[in-house]
Amino acid sequence: MKKILICLFFAYCVLQADNELTARAIIKSQEQTVLSTQIAGEVVFLPKSEGEKFKKGELLAKIDCKIYEAQKAKVEIETNIAKLQMEKNKELEAYQSISKFDVLISEQEYQKRKQELNIANINVSRCQIHAPYEGYISQRYVSPYKNVEVNEKLFEIVPMYSFEAYIVVPSSSLNWIKENTNITLTIDELAQNIEAKIKFVSSVVDPTSQTVIIRAKITSKNNNIMPGMSATAYFKQPK
Repeated sequence: MKKILICLFFAYCVLQADNELTARAIIKSQEQTVLSTQIAGEVVFLPKSEGEKFKKGELLAKIDCKIYEAQKAKVEIETNIAKLQMEKNKELEAYQSISKFDVLISEQEYQKRKQELNIANINVSRCQIHAPYEGYISQRYVSPYKNVEVNEKLFEIVPMYSFEAYIVVPSSSLNWIKENTNITLTIDELAQNIEAKIKFVSSVVDPTSQTVIIRAKITSKNNNIMPGMSATAYFKQPK
């Protein structure tokens, strides 16, 4: 990444007129997320491909859930049986026909079955993978009908509105480029101007090119921005 930014530096242009500085930038996302499986099974639903957008909460993948649903049904029956046994033992205890120890054992058995049912419910819920936020698929690792293992990667996703511009500027501008300063970016691929705010100024100067890297958070909402796009950043030097 650093080599790319240094190369961009040699393409930037400093305009002395009107105290304006321009520099090249690369758009990146700081919140890329990899969605992985939490259960093993066959992928039976995978509607999105690379580059496609999705909404928050949208179903992105589904694992064949028959075995997990069957396990849940089995545990539900066992839980009901344990509950009936516990209630029966309590009735017998009232007539002093059963020991206190047997009643306690049946109560613990019922609690054990309830926890097993919770686990079964969690496994069934893991059959479906929903989008944690609005965004798009940047990379897909599996295909439909593939048998996946636990923790196997499914997608890499990128949020729609969480982008930063990595910009290389001459170190001589450090005396006036500050954090929280508003700047303008022109996205090459979109031919559009967007707004951004400087959130980080590196404290390390590259000794070869005499440049520093700054990061600016994009504040304009634009559904067409994607990581990897290039831009020109415009800075207004205070008079």
